Amino acid sequence: MLARCWMRFGWGIALLLSAGGAAACSLGQMPLPPQAEPSQAKPPVLLPQAPPESPADNNAAPVARPGEVYQQALKPLDLVRSSLDNWSDAELGALTAGIHMAREACGQISIGMADGQDLYDLIRLCALGQDWTRSNTAAVKYIASGEDAHRAQAYAMSLNALTHMNATEDAVKTAQEMLRTLPYDGEVAYALRYFVTYLTHSSDPAALALATQEHAAIVEALQTGLPLKAVHGDAVMGVGELFDSGLRLAFLQRYAGDDRGAESTYADLDRALTKAGAVSATDYQLISSAETQYKLLGVRLPEIDAQRVLTAPMAKTKVGSNPGYVTVFAIFPDWCPQCAKAMQGLSEFAAEHAAAKVHAVGLMVRDSKSETDSKPEAGAKLEAGPQPDYKALKGTATVSVTKEAVQVFSPVEYPLIVVTDPEGVVYFVGLIPDNAFVPNGYMEQVIGRIVGEKAVVRNAPAGKTKPAAKKP
Repeated sequence: MLARCWMRFGWGIALLLSAGGAAACSLGQMPLPPQAEPSQAKPPVLLPQAPPESPADNNAAPVARPGEVYQQALKPLDLVRSSLDNWSDAELGALTAGIHMAREACGQISIGMADGQDLYDLIRLCALGQDWTRSNTAAVKYIASGEDAHRAQAYAMSLNALTHMNATEDAVKTAQEMLRTLPYDGEVAYALRYFVTYLTHSSDPAALALATQEHAAIVEALQTGLPLKAVHGDAVMGVGELFDSGLRLAFLQRYAGDDRGAESTYADLDRALTKAGAVSATDYQLISSAETQYKLLGVRLPEIDAQRVLTAPMAKTKVGSNPGYVTVFAIFPDWCPQCAKAMQGLSEFAAEHAAAKVHAVGLMVRDSKSETDSKPEAGAKLEAGPQPDYKALKGTATVSVTKEAVQVFSPVEYPLIVVTDPEGVVYFVGLIPDNAFVPNGYMEQVIGRIVGEKAVVRNAPAGKTKPAAKKP
């Protein structure tokens, strides 16, 4: 499924490597336009320990069917495979060889001579070869030809190419044209989902505008209670993921200080979901998770029970926001190696922003069978459950927690990031891009909206010194 795979090596390769096309990658909420400011409209309140019930079923969660359990069982493998850091040298070598072959072939085939299926295949070939200019040119020609078979996919591949070319303004116009001219189906919904996420991570205000334009189509599709299938193609967006996509607008509105607009957006989705009727267990989980995380915003976060400290001594058994500090929590399972590596980046980020009083905490979710295990000595192995990457966690403030302890966050995708302000009130919930910790990156944008952009001062990491200033 290659969740979040496009963020590392582009939509084009992600679509080609995954059998289900666009439907193979999914993302959680990641909103924050540059104009966002913390909302002060409501005083913080204590957070309820149990997640809210889904409006689709006020009594109990639906029982998962075997196929749904099967998909859930594969999620850890999908997440691990989504990072190229976890691929073997043989796999990376094969991918590199394929990219090189595709690039050469793309340059040799005349776009002007291709049409129909051959033209669409050329779009994909050039995307695999990372020749974004030719991929986009072929996509534009396919769209202009009036062909229907791969029209939505051609728009998606054009968006992919334009983002790699840093032609964001043209990409926004392409997305708006796609939304205006094509039936709102699974392919269109996924393409817009990825692109809005890209805009969000770029702190581009077009994310909010485009999500607003898409809102009515999501509500209309959601109230049917049926998966949103592609008119041409295999992409299928379920009710739960459709609701999650729709709720991203409410996140963006909250971050922009538009609480009234956010509540109106949520009410529209809630009414549509009521019309939809009963949902599957998988959809229920996604809906419940999205609602829980949305309702965390503006709420004072309670302390979390910690099982044990993995990397340093701990004086107490509960973990919470550090008073007076912006606290960044990273929630991730013990079987996720790239999540442990991300914790290193987050810890270094916090150390480099000491002036802004940033504190980072990792909450590693352990399997219930391994909760009482202690940290193994060198060479020793845990008797049950997966073994955490202690080496990657070295030097980080990471604690082990139970699945029950983090239900307050209702995590589905990982690592889930939660940011609280100096008063312990939740300001941000969602996933972050791989390059979130670079200077002026996504995390600095998030922190800057809390403490003020001028207060986000990056100092030299521990053990490093700043270069001497050059004389004029």
